[in-house]
Amino acid sequence: MRTLSLVLLLTACSTSSTDDTNTTSMCPPVNDACMNEDNYQECLDVEANCDGPILIMESCPLQFGCDD
Repeated sequence: MRTLSLVLLLTACSTSSTDDTNTTSMCPPVNDACMNEDNYQECLDVEANCDGPILIMESCPLQFGCDD
């Protein structure tokens, strides 16, 4: 049985952020906890290649994948 306890499914279409580049992204803002410039860019890259929601793995820094 596959456990999804370590994965959060991000379903929001946008996040509240003071970062103007994040107005329609499903990615957490770059200044959130466990986020940095590198994994924010990784999230944007994953988001651009996903047809649906992205997965956010509970780690610090956060990691991302497609919900395939």
